[in-house]
Amino acid sequence: MPGKKDSQKDQANKLAGVFGVGKEAAPVQIKAEEKNDTKRDDEKYFISLDATGYKDYLKRMAGAKGITVTAFLRQMIDDHMKANQEQYNMIKNI
Repeated sequence: MPGKKDSQKDQANKLAGVFGVGKEAAPVQIKAEEKNDTKRDDEKYFISLDATGYKDYLKRMAGAKGITVTAFLRQMIDDHMKANQEQYNMIKNI
């Protein structure tokens, strides 16, 4: 069936564009929330993350856990923060 095959090819091309496959990698924008005593709790900001070289790892590891790449990154950051809480507090108080 030519129509079905074409639609799968079109869908694959769209996904390739989203994930930068076969194209120059563009920075990924990650939405993050900052809770700071001097700022409003609901203030949001974006961090630009160039995931070149890590996209495959991030997608596969997040998929293996059954979560999104964003959730996987947040979990990694949260684990890192917990492991380095004492150092973070010292730096924050400088």
